[in-house]
Amino acid sequence: MQTCIACGFCDNKKGLCKFSLQEQDTVDKFYQELFQAEKAIFIAPIYFYHVPATFKAFLDRSQAWFALAQEQKPARNVCVDLILLGAREKGDKLFEGAKLSIRYALNSIGAKLEKSLCLYGLDKHDDLAGNFHKQKQVLDFIC
Repeated sequence: MQTCIACGFCDNKKGLCKFSLQEQDTVDKFYQELFQAEKAIFIAPIYFYHVPATFKAFLDRSQAWFALAQEQKPARNVCVDLILLGAREKGDKLFEGAKLSIRYALNSIGAKLEKSLCLYGLDKHDDLAGNFHKQKQVLDFIC
């Protein structure tokens, strides 16, 4: 996965990143699939008040569509819901950075962030599997 390097290529080729010209570019493939969707759900853990680096790199690559006029943005009909999982039991600002980055990345491609669910206290890989109350919150959120 190639991360955005602020090279400026997309400034002149609106909607095209120089890395998307590479056959093995998985980021462009993910975006092309997202553009075809009506609804998507992003689920991510929060580490140090933000999403993991790989997901952040995916978000940063939305820069390729930033300068397009709203009617040209490829995901104008896509609505995204967001589930964020934090290890901490509390924290007013735990999810703020991630939610802002995701909202602005979605704005760059024309998609809308509809709703979000932020769950605290999920630190280990099986914490959600053992917490029926939080499982119900997730199911109620997505159904």
